[in-house]
Amino acid sequence: MEKRTVWEKLKSRKLWFAIIGAVSGIAIAYGADENIVQAISGAAVTLISVVSYIWVEGKIDAAAVDQTADFAKQILSIIDLIEEYQRKRDELQKEQIGIAGEETPV
Repeated sequence: MEKRTVWEKLKSRKLWFAIIGAVSGIAIAYGADENIVQAISGAAVTLISVVSYIWVEGKIDAAAVDQTADFAKQILSIIDLIEEYQRKRDELQKEQIGIAGEETPV
């Protein structure tokens, strides 16, 4: 089983929803106005949901950018290989032309 750091645990939405539920229950048990507790709990749950969504989408977008950059690097490497191949082919053709154009001594 993999151990999670405290920071990873604090990023858990489940943990924050549990904390909100516990605090709400304790507040009502101690006589807090139910309407206020519901409003605050609802706002907190909504805020956590929105922030989580934005954070996850940001990670997804960052991963897509990384993949695109890797793909572009691969394409540039292929282009370099093609150019190197063409350069060597041209040199070989020039050598072959030079050999064919030489006269043999009589």
